[in-house]
Amino acid sequence: MKETARRVGEPALPVTRRLESALHTWNQKVAPAGGALRIGVSLREIRDRTLAFARSLRMMRSGRFAGYRHSKSARKPVLYATLSALLLKHLYGVPMDPVIREELDWVLRFQSEDGLFRDPVIACKGAETEDSWGWRHLTLHSLMTLSLYGIPAGRPLRWLARIGDPDRIKRFLDSQDWGDRVAWTSNALQNLGVMLQYGRDSQGMSQAAELLSILYEGIESRQDERTGLFGPRFDTPETLSLGVQAGYHFWLLHFYDGRPIRHADRIIDSVLRTQNLMGGFGVEWNSTACEDIDSIDPLVRLGRATTYRKSEVQAALARALPAVLRCLNPDGGWVFRRNEPLEVGHPQMYSAADESNLFHTWFRTLGLAYCLTGMERVPSELEYEWNFARAPGHQFL
Repeated sequence: MKETARRVGEPALPVTRRLESALHTWNQKVAPAGGALRIGVSLREIRDRTLAFARSLRMMRSGRFAGYRHSKSARKPVLYATLSALLLKHLYGVPMDPVIREELDWVLRFQSEDGLFRDPVIACKGAETEDSWGWRHLTLHSLMTLSLYGIPAGRPLRWLARIGDPDRIKRFLDSQDWGDRVAWTSNALQNLGVMLQYGRDSQGMSQAAELLSILYEGIESRQDERTGLFGPRFDTPETLSLGVQAGYHFWLLHFYDGRPIRHADRIIDSVLRTQNLMGGFGVEWNSTACEDIDSIDPLVRLGRATTYRKSEVQAALARALPAVLRCLNPDGGWVFRRNEPLEVGHPQMYSAADESNLFHTWFRTLGLAYCLTGMERVPSELEYEWNFARAPGHQFL
């Protein structure tokens, strides 16, 4: 097929520049002004239903707290679900009480001698080797949760000693896949970066600042100058999406540390191009929680720092809001994506098609919170004072 004319070096998508421009014009036309958007449910009602859904998965044994299940299909409690419940409560501003304190004490039990958090219920080879879930990913979420509540981890992060000098971390960066699997590499480096941030801020780790500086330099040296993204190519919707997903994990480290984001305008250009005709940000119209928040988060954060394409960013967020809310179930829980079952690495983290699960109930709620925070005109029924606080990870502003 004949290639569409474009600027030199610009990625070619199967969408013409004219159609892309028309889409953003359409975004602005259909994005409601002021309070014209009517969702049909209030944020207070969503909050109450969601917290009730979380409570429905809380388990007791012999009168004592035993954790939360991932979904109603799951039989055993898992640490991921307990963390998700705690993150939800904090985001919604639920006051500290004996129940929350008991749940936080429960989290501390899962920290191993090397500082990583491990859950025997989901122990398997994948938990040891993967970074999109598993022990290092679970450690990020554990440290984030404890930080938000001001609870120190019980043990130092001794695991960091394996990359604990400049030469080793440089070799580690060079060993990563910066090509087709850069989105998975970004998970690994975010897990590492959050541990270093926590070690620096909460455990007095003397070398953490130097190692983080090397980490940032390694990430930034591999950023594509034309698009602001990461990866070998961005000429299909799939590769463009993966480039944004990789960036999301890297940029969160930068945002937490207040480190400037290079090529911010080009990032905004790229992220806007990931929005689909349903308002979500997935290649498929039933976009995932990851695809949605991975585009919403940088649009919101960069939109607070620059006026570049401001009206289009606002229109994109307004169109994203109904797409995000379509993933809310009547039981108050949320789905990863519509019409598909999902297993997050282990059978005890399974949910059937359109079944709510606790991990993505938290992640979808966080995406909703960012979307509403970034919108200048929020429907009155969705106004809410989200309880953001400074902590490394995902849940901060």
